[in-house]
Amino acid sequence: MRFAAKLTALFSVIFLVIGVVVSYFVYSSDVYTIEEQVKDKLEDDAFHTMDKVDRFLFEKYAGIQLIAKDPVISSKSSTPEEITRRLKDYMAPYRSYASMSFFDLDRKKIAETAGTGIGSVHTMSEYWPGIASGKEAVFNLSKSEALNEEVLHFARVVRDKDNKPFGVVVSRVFIKKLHEITGGATGINELRENINIDLVDKKGLMLYSNYDPEGILKKTSPNYEKVRDLLAAGNETGSVRIKDSDGGESIYSFITEQGYQSFKGNGWALVMRVPAEEAFASAERQRYRIAFIFFAAGIVGFISIYIFSRTVSGPLLALGAASDEIGRGNYDQKVHVRSKDEIGRLAVSFNKMALDLKDYRDSQAAWTRELEQRNTEAELLVQMGEVLQGCKRVSEAHVAIESYAARIFSGDSGALYILDGTDDRLGVASSWGDKALFEGSFPAHECPALKSMHIYAEPDVDSAARCSHIRSKSGSCFCAPLIAQGESIGVLSLLTGGPDQAEVARHLEAKKRLAQTVAEQAGLAIANLRLHETLHEMSIRDPLTCLFNRRYMDEMLEREIKRSARNALPIGIIMIDIDHFKEYNDAYGHYAGDGLLRKIGQLLKEHVRGADIACRYGGEEFTVIMPDAALDITQKRAEELREAVKRIDAATPVNISLGVAVYPQHGDTGVAALKAADLALYRAKNEGRDRVCLAGQV
Repeated sequence: MRFAAKLTALFSVIFLVIGVVVSYFVYSSDVYTIEEQVKDKLEDDAFHTMDKVDRFLFEKYAGIQLIAKDPVISSKSSTPEEITRRLKDYMAPYRSYASMSFFDLDRKKIAETAGTGIGSVHTMSEYWPGIASGKEAVFNLSKSEALNEEVLHFARVVRDKDNKPFGVVVSRVFIKKLHEITGGATGINELRENINIDLVDKKGLMLYSNYDPEGILKKTSPNYEKVRDLLAAGNETGSVRIKDSDGGESIYSFITEQGYQSFKGNGWALVMRVPAEEAFASAERQRYRIAFIFFAAGIVGFISIYIFSRTVSGPLLALGAASDEIGRGNYDQKVHVRSKDEIGRLAVSFNKMALDLKDYRDSQAAWTRELEQRNTEAELLVQMGEVLQGCKRVSEAHVAIESYAARIFSGDSGALYILDGTDDRLGVASSWGDKALFEGSFPAHECPALKSMHIYAEPDVDSAARCSHIRSKSGSCFCAPLIAQGESIGVLSLLTGGPDQAEVARHLEAKKRLAQTVAEQAGLAIANLRLHETLHEMSIRDPLTCLFNRRYMDEMLEREIKRSARNALPIGIIMIDIDHFKEYNDAYGHYAGDGLLRKIGQLLKEHVRGADIACRYGGEEFTVIMPDAALDITQKRAEELREAVKRIDAATPVNISLGVAVYPQHGDTGVAALKAADLALYRAKNEGRDRVCLAGQV
């Protein structure tokens, strides 16, 4: 097979293999990334939706207890008309209530907001068995006799002033309100119509379904069947990709009911399902696009490579014939190639090689030593590149550069200067050899290399143009700028004594190239590490307030909990909420609201210790973690923050409510301590806001 055919076949196979490998890895990477994004989004939506359900049920659960203690309801002397009016007063502000009733202990209906069934005796079903068994409050989902539809019942025993039971008050809530909350799960925008959402009880009976409304309260959810074993194993939340009965796959996300405050939940679960083929559709399209691009590029490349190989093969044959003559000792052989490309330059170099062969043979020893030096330098450059790739911080890169530069430029002195963006000065990051020969820092405009963005070499020891930051007036100096993404980030300065005068030019050129290579590697490595550190900082910060985000806080709290457990030290926790923030937003706009959040974030950074962790917990809520802080110190800091917020320059005076808890005093885990602080914050807002409440206080 001729050379042209071989070259064409070789490059075609290489291109084909690269195309297949790239397509496979791009598709696999896209599928993995999309799957993780879908799982995270589904889990987040499921958590917030179930939290809304629990808060809604808690609100109604707490409401029926409040109604049962109402002076009118709990008075035996109240007339049915007075009780009815009082029940209507409680119903009026809430559209979710279907009706409210008052029964005596014999299940006889005394009062009813709808005015139906007065005097009738309720059947012994629904919530009555629980009341009859001695429970104070009962909640269930069943069919209402009065409304003839499925509702949520909240029943509570009513006691008189002597704490003796004499009646039962019942509120009925439309189940459609529960459906509105569950059906509002956001999902992934582009997959919204393909997400199946089920709310099921502990046995899998559908309480809500966005794809099978006829099966509500009649069927067991098929999606629940897929995750039932995971729920039975004690998994409270999670997501998994499972093969369906039709041979396809789906991503399932689930969460069990956690309850809210005194309401412990009913064992319900929320299950969300997305078909995998829908989730990975964009990755599939990307794979087809890449395959098409590689196919089109392959055709063009095949033709181009064939033409190129034919152009190359002719001069190479001539070079091969000339090489045979050189091998026979005919040093007068020349190759006549008129092209000015690499092949032409190769021919010129070949001809020069033939002329210089005898001279080379005479100076073989010197060339051998120089070649060994270049090989050593090349190996050290490769090693330095590998070490720099393994560095995690810029400071580690500085140490690595100093170590390898001292070996690469053996016998020379040098320094690595890095540009400080704050005052446009260069400072020494690392140095080797005679370190006293270099200034500690100097203005960037004094370096010729940074002005021209090219390497600067000065062989003349008496030159007035010598860089001022090099104190020695003897030897040759080099300054190679460190450039990344078109910008200078520093300079590599080198001072060398040089060989004999006859070899000065060649020696300086080699040093210049070597310094340029080291500077390029160092600049790229430092720029990449700076970018990595910047991206890491962005991943743990809230972009609006520049405080730590909640995920970082959770990680740091877990670490501090372990440290606290080892050293028997407390951890203070402050939960903060801006009072009436929604009204502030409505009155002055979201731009003003964002400005207020930024100011409070800045205030928190100014009022916490270096070891404290201030984060934006979510919305207008903030959290401060104070390692080694006892309860009195944490409470004092909370009061200082409360007073400091009042001095913020805002459109209207701003107040905050704060909840304080301490691990392990108020919780034996980080989650428990956070929850205790959150409950204290909730109590602070209920008691009138603009105050600090401690966990555990009543």
